[in-house]
Amino acid sequence: MHRNPFTEALVYVAVLCQLSFSLITSTIFIEFLKQLYPAIEKILLSASNIARKYIIDMYNARKLEKQQELVRVKGMIYFSFNL
Repeated sequence: MHRNPFTEALVYVAVLCQLSFSLITSTIFIEFLKQLYPAIEKILLSASNIARKYIIDMYNARKLEKQQELVRVKGMIYFSFNL
């Protein structure tokens, strides 16, 4: 998967700030992004399924990276958490 730094940053902001797809794909938000990064129209189309696809693709890529990282671990892995 080809990674674009701006697209990745946008996905991180959308996910971490829990932005809705309707905001990310709204005309106002796209116009705002065009002021920051004029090539945004080539990266993020105005269809919500494109934003959704970026988020799912990045999630799956990170999940695979973490799975591969865990496979390489020698020894036991302990998890601890507070309820």
